[in-house]
Amino acid sequence: MWNDNDTNIDLIDYTYLVNAVASILEDDEMLPITIGVYGDWGSGKSSLMRMIEDSVSNEETLCIKFNGWLFEGYDDAKGALMKNIIEETIKNRTLGEKAKKIARKLLKNIDWLKLAKTAAIHGATFLTTGGIGNLALLAGESFKTDKGLNEVLKSFSAGDYDDYIQKLSGNDSELEMGIREFHEDFGNLLKETKIKKLVVFIDDLDRCLSDTVIATLEAIKLFLFAPNTAFIIGADEQLIQYAVSSRFPKIPGEMEVSRDYLEKLIQIPLRIPPMSEFEVETYINLLFTQQYFEVSKFEEIRGNVIKLKNDNLFSSIFNSENAKDLINDSIPPKLIDDLILSRQIFPVLSASLNGNPRQCKRFLNTLLLRVQMADKKGIELEKKILAKLMLLEYFKLESFRQLFGWQVSQGGKSKELKKLETVKESDDKNIKSWIEDKWLMNWVNQEPKLSDIDLRPYYYFARESLSQKIGITVSRISIKAQEALKDILSKSDSLTTRGITQLVGLPHSDVSGVFQELTARVSQEENKNERSKILTSLLKITEKFEELASELLVFLERLPNKLIGVSFVPKLYSRFISKSNEGQMVNILKKWASDPKNKALVKAANNYLKKIN
Repeated sequence: MWNDNDTNIDLIDYTYLVNAVASILEDDEMLPITIGVYGDWGSGKSSLMRMIEDSVSNEETLCIKFNGWLFEGYDDAKGALMKNIIEETIKNRTLGEKAKKIARKLLKNIDWLKLAKTAAIHGATFLTTGGIGNLALLAGESFKTDKGLNEVLKSFSAGDYDDYIQKLSGNDSELEMGIREFHEDFGNLLKETKIKKLVVFIDDLDRCLSDTVIATLEAIKLFLFAPNTAFIIGADEQLIQYAVSSRFPKIPGEMEVSRDYLEKLIQIPLRIPPMSEFEVETYINLLFTQQYFEVSKFEEIRGNVIKLKNDNLFSSIFNSENAKDLINDSIPPKLIDDLILSRQIFPVLSASLNGNPRQCKRFLNTLLLRVQMADKKGIELEKKILAKLMLLEYFKLESFRQLFGWQVSQGGKSKELKKLETVKESDDKNIKSWIEDKWLMNWVNQEPKLSDIDLRPYYYFARESLSQKIGITVSRISIKAQEALKDILSKSDSLTTRGITQLVGLPHSDVSGVFQELTARVSQEENKNERSKILTSLLKITEKFEELASELLVFLERLPNKLIGVSFVPKLYSRFISKSNEGQMVNILKKWASDPKNKALVKAANNYLKKIN
């Protein structure tokens, strides 16, 4: 299995991106500069930044890492960033007396800026009239975790504080002068510590709240943007733009202020492209290969693969056919099996996961974990069979559950699946929806065929997916998808519409994950109005993603009638009348019409059945 941490082992070929950034940092005329490393969640931003750090770090270049997400809970993100950078600079360099003096002044000024912020919030009168007693109280309450400020408080008189707060609270020019002075002192500290270049890597900024994002960007521009400095920010570009736009909303009829603001703060955007289909295959095969060879041998193999890729940019690079030539050694039989497995799954993973490295790795980790769990119980699961079932589980969960119902009552072997593997058309209502779904039929016809396989042990280790639990898929979807889900579930119709719109353009795995979370909430939502709203949202999602239409209908077939409101019947009818799924919709209406316990639902369903007939 593989951990989910960033790595400096390049399995994708980021060399050209690393070299591009390194060439910018080597050009003194380009500094100071801020570079945005943009990419979706799990696209490899952190790994790319680590490779850049390895490339540029040397005796004259100090590299500092700052994780914005770790400081999310701090009241003053600007102060946290500035203090972290200065402390790391001090820690990594031998300081002369002049450098120590500058460093002390800078740290003190950061504490003063925190105090000034509090003065602005609580009012200068309270602070200044209360004298040192109130300031000490303030230090004890508002800055419990900040030892630096407490030390500063102990070392100054009440008069010092009164004068300083009065200046900051009542005169903006004094504050501007303080910013310029800090900027100058920071530059002098770099000179005194003989740092030719300072490169600061800021990661996970897109996980932060909008205020933290803005504060971090402003700290870079206002305080730290000194000569010979570079800031490399790893983030999802759309989420950063969203944070900035919340600060600077678009003015109707005017230029888009947020875009211009962001362009001034981040001069060079570097966007990580999603992996192509063949790059996904190569990436998966390198992951598998890494498990079978020592580090030195694997590095040799990886080098051969990367070299071959440069000569074949748009074709298959590393697969079961050319593995022997690239490995130049005997290939373990289990690795051959894994490479064949990769050939089976990479087309679906590439298309459905949008070439996302983290998502690919998570899929493989889940697969291997289940194989290991089965092994501990003395059960052998074939990877190729498990992988095929997991594709259905990941991307068509309702159909995965339907197949479970088929096979569990038939000794593990489904006659419905047997029909699907042998016929192209059928009036059998149990399988007609599958035949009409292109994705499902591609899956059915993919090797290996499963109708003669006892599927019970494979489903045993997928039991968590058979129950509809809220939150089970949230950890698997991207931050963008989580934001969309939050909007869809809001009480505002306009936000719900925005959330559904936000799904467009996301990887299929994200859309499927949001869909699965909504179906789980339908089953567990007690408020009938909220439940009806979620069902309506699911209908609207299928209008934008036709491939989910059959999933919704399968879900509705399984859903207890008591959870269906009468108002949903005409919406379902309007959505599927005269569509290829009409027959499946009719079966659902008949199910509702035969429920003696829900007369209102029976009446509504019968009314629309008459329209069809």
